[in-house]
Amino acid sequence: MFGYLSAIVLAAAAAALNPLGLALMWESALPATAGAQSGLLWWQYYIPKKTAPALASRNVRRSYGWIGAAVVCAAVFILVLGRGVRL
Repeated sequence: MFGYLSAIVLAAAAAALNPLGLALMWESALPATAGAQSGLLWWQYYIPKKTAPALASRNVRRSYGWIGAAVVCAAVFILVLGRGVRL
């Protein structure tokens, strides 16, 4: 659920900088992103409930290095690609 919501928020933030205006974001970009990322919502239903993991589960620890890398990638996506790329 959080992966889906973060994909929508990042796409909306990037599309808000689009010089063609917010109307294009509401009519095209946001619905297309929401539809394309909807697999993140349905993924939990594809795994059968009786499936057992092959390995013992391990805890996932928070890594501030990966969080920082994600913030940098999100900033580049929003600030560079959000405004559009001229060829």
